Amino acid sequence: FALAQRAYARAVALEPDLPEAWMGQAVLNEVLGGQQRIVEARMLYASVADLRADLQEANVGLGRAAISCGDGFQAEMGLRRALERDSKRYDARYLLALAFEMQGRLHLAEQILRDLVTDMSKDSELTNAASSVSSASVAIPALEPTVVLTAERSWPMDRKLKTVESSLARVAAKAGSWNQSLSLLSGTRTKRDQIVAGFACLKLGRIDEALDCFRSTVGGERVLCKAMVSAGRIQDAVTVARSLVQSRPSLLAAIGAKVDDVQLVREAVDKGSWSDIGAQ
Repeated sequence: FALAQRAYARAVALEPDLPEAWMGQAVLNEVLGGQQRIVEARMLYASVADLRADLQEANVGLGRAAISCGDGFQAEMGLRRALERDSKRYDARYLLALAFEMQGRLHLAEQILRDLVTDMSKDSELTNAASSVSSASVAIPALEPTVVLTAERSWPMDRKLKTVESSLARVAAKAGSWNQSLSLLSGTRTKRDQIVAGFACLKLGRIDEALDCFRSTVGGERVLCKAMVSAGRIQDAVTVARSLVQSRPSLLAAIGAKVDDVQLVREAVDKGSWSDIGAQ
């Protein structure tokens, strides 16, 4: 990486208007990761996009880096330019959906993701039918650019499709389509999927299923109890906390403190471990 950085820096010094040199530096910053490097990558991609507005990779890179920096509007600008050149690009469409989600425009995000699922399902069927067809050139990135560049480009199409379906489930949940979200999360789930499924079950009143989902994630029970308290479902939160009081008494104690119920705190102290309460 150090050698590549020096080479690209030298190229920029020799020919400042060479977009490939700026692109190389931007990609390196993404690969190396870290918030400051992502910010630098975003600036570099923006500079290349200004030099060559027709350069799709610069606009897609700008969209990816802008999303990582939390700027859905700049991401939208770059991705729309990329899609003007190639409206079928999976990675640009997926990133645009993430940008819309970040902006709170859930209906647009959901529509893009639905169309992607349809198109990618067809491609997945074609790829499975003809093993000689390679899908390695199609990137469906997550929010972390290092993952995008080092892993997901070589994923098989069905795994990329699963990534899009998970994102669609998340957007559907945010839009209040809880049953639809759960239907999209059938089968094997990632930890992030389990959190989405847990909140969907919670909203549908399926407390036992929600607890099962959250138990599979680190600190999931605490997230579940906090969500129920925030939603005003105190008794449901107490029920969950009581079922875990021997191993996690801090949950019940925290709820008692939140609602000014001394009896709940005493119950947690009596039935649980002092070390757990002290640690929390």
